[in-house]
Parts: sequence; C-alpha cells; structure tokens
Amino acid sequence: GDNYETNQKYLDLLKWAETNEDNIHDAQEVIDEYDNNMDDILDEYKDLIEEQYDNEIETLEKEQELLEQRQEQYENYFDKLDELREEEERERLYQLELQRKREEQEKLEEQKRIEEEIERHEEEQFLNKIEEKIDYCIEKMILLNPLNLMKKGYSLSYQNNKLITDVNEINSDLPLVTRLNNGEIESKIIKVKKV
Repeated sequence: GDNYETNQKYLDLLKWAETNEDNIHDAQEVIDEYDNNMDDILDEYKDLIEEQYDNEIETLEKEQELLEQRQEQYENYFDKLDELREEEERERLYQLELQRKREEQEKLEEQKRIEEEIERHEEEQFLNKIEEKIDYCIEKMILLNPLNLMKKGYSLSYQNNKLITDVNEINSDLPLVTRLNNGEIESKIIKVKKV
C-alpha cells in the first residue's frame, strides 16, 4: 500500500517535470543570472570593504604619526619642566646657603659684641655681683637653719635618737626627748592623742 503511493507520487512528479521542463529551464537561467549578479555584488562589496580598510589604515597611520609627534612634544615639555625644577632647586639651595651664611655671620657678630660687652665690665662690678649672691645665700641659710627656728619657740622630738615627724611613730613605752634652743627635756609619755 505504502510503496504504491510512493511510486505514484514519483510518477506524478515525473509527469509534472515533463510538462514543466521549459519552466524549470527558465528557473535555472534565473538562478544562474542571480548567482552571477551576486558574485558581482560580492566583488563590489569586497572592493568597497578593502577601500574602507585602506582608508582606515591610512587614517590610523596619520593618527599614530600625530600621537608620536605629540608624545615627542610632551617629552620635550617634561624635559624642560625637569630642567626648570632642577634650576629652581639649585636656586633654593643657593638661597638657603646664603641665609645660613648670613645667620652664621650675625651670630658671630653678636657673640663678638657680647664678648666685648663682658670685657668692658669692670672687675669691681663683677665682684659686687658675686658678693650680692653670697649675701643672699647666707641669708637663706640663716633663715632655714633649724636652730634659728628653735629660738622662736619651736622644738624637735626624738625617740631612740630618731626624729619623730608623725604621732603614729611614737612608742608609749619609751621616753621622749625634746630638744629646745638651749637644752633637752626627757619626758615620759602618759597619753598620745591624734588630731
């Protein structure tokens, strides 16, 4: 059943081909002409692409050349900038050195002036200042002398030859020695009272 139908379709196709042989031939010519036209179009398109590619390459080469020129200009600019910076740094160092020498000269002149001023002082004035300082130190020593404080009524208390400065250091079982300006008093402790 299926083979018969397939054979029948094949026979129908052959009959159609015989009756449409001229149409098929015309169609083939149209296809051939289309192929030829397509080849021409592709050739034209290829030529156009190649031309555009060449133009692009030429443009890129020009841009590359321009970039190289600019790079060279920038390098020259940076070289000049470096030279200017070096020159500026040399000038700065030179000014610093001048300033240092001026300051050094001023210090030397000031030192010389001070030395001359010291030399101008008479020996008597120098001795007077020393005497004033000695007198001041003696006065201070007199004022700070514990014996002078005792003359004003102050006293020092000891236990076992140790100066008592705090009521907590007192031992009630031991005698207390009180030193005054003109002698000592030995006392027995009856009571210790904290303030």
